[in-house]
Amino acid sequence: MPHLISISELIDHPWEQFRGSLSSYLSLSGWLLVPGLFFIIALLLYPTADKLLFAANLTGMQVAGISLYGLTTALILPLTSLWLYVAIARFAQAQLARGQGDVQKAMSDGRRLFWPTLGTSILFGLVLVASVIGPLLPGFILSVVTTGRMDAIWMIALRSILVVLGILASAVLTILWFGEYQFAPLVTVFEHAAVKKSLATSRALIKGRFWAVLIRSLLPKIVFLILGGIALWISLTLVNVGISLIVPAAPVAVLRVGTLFDTLLRSILLPIFLSPLLYLVDVHLYRSLKETL
Repeated sequence: MPHLISISELIDHPWEQFRGSLSSYLSLSGWLLVPGLFFIIALLLYPTADKLLFAANLTGMQVAGISLYGLTTALILPLTSLWLYVAIARFAQAQLARGQGDVQKAMSDGRRLFWPTLGTSILFGLVLVASVIGPLLPGFILSVVTTGRMDAIWMIALRSILVVLGILASAVLTILWFGEYQFAPLVTVFEHAAVKKSLATSRALIKGRFWAVLIRSLLPKIVFLILGGIALWISLTLVNVGISLIVPAAPVAVLRVGTLFDTLLRSILLPIFLSPLLYLVDVHLYRSLKETL
C-alpha cells in the first residue's frame, strides 16, 4: 500500500517544481502586482501619521487614499489571491499529470472556477468562525445575563468555568475543523464538486490520519515562511539603511519612503515568490491523499 508523502518530500518536490518552471509560476503569481499597485497608490495619497494622530482635517485625496487602502486590503487582494490559488493549482496539477502546464489555460480555469471556489472558501471560513465563536457563546451569554444581577460566588465560579471550557473547546474545534476541511477548496478546483460535497470529500480524505495530514500541511509551509521571513528581514534592513543614508535630514520623508518599500517587499514581492510554494504544498499533499485513500 502506498504511503503518504513525507514532510521532506513536501519541501523538496514543491521547491523543485517551482524552480523548474520559475517563469511560468511568476507569470501567474505576478498578477499580485495589481493589488500591490493599488497599495502603492493608496500609500502615496495616505495622510501622514501626525495628521492621523492629531485628527487633523483630511483632504479629499487623503480620504481617497485611506478608502483605497481599505478596499484593497478587504476585497481586491483576497479576490486576486483566490483567483491565483485556483490558477496555480490547476497549472501545477497539469504539470504533475501530463508533464507540462499551460499558463493561459490555467488563468482561464482560474476565472471559470473562481465563483465555485469562492463559495466553498466562504463556507469553509464560516465553519471556522463557528468553531471559534460557538463554544464561547454559553459563557458570554451567561455573563451578560447574570453580571450585576446574580453575583454570588457560585455564579462567578460557573461563569469562569464556562469561559475556560469555551476557550478550550474553541481551540479544539478550530484545529479539528481546519484539519478536516482545509482541502475543500482544492476539491472544488480539481473535481468541480458542489460546496457541501467538497467539505464532505475533504473530511473523508483526512479520516483516520488527521494528525499525519495536519503536520504535513503545516510544517513545510512554516519552513517556507521562515525562509521568506529571513529574506524579507535582510531586504528591509538593507533598504532602511540605504534610505537613511540618502535622506538623513528628513525623518518624515524617510518614514514615508520606508513605508512604501516595506509595502513593496512585504505585500508584493514576497507573496509573488512565496505563494506558489505554499499552494504547491497543498497540491502535492492532496494528490498523495487521493492516491493513498
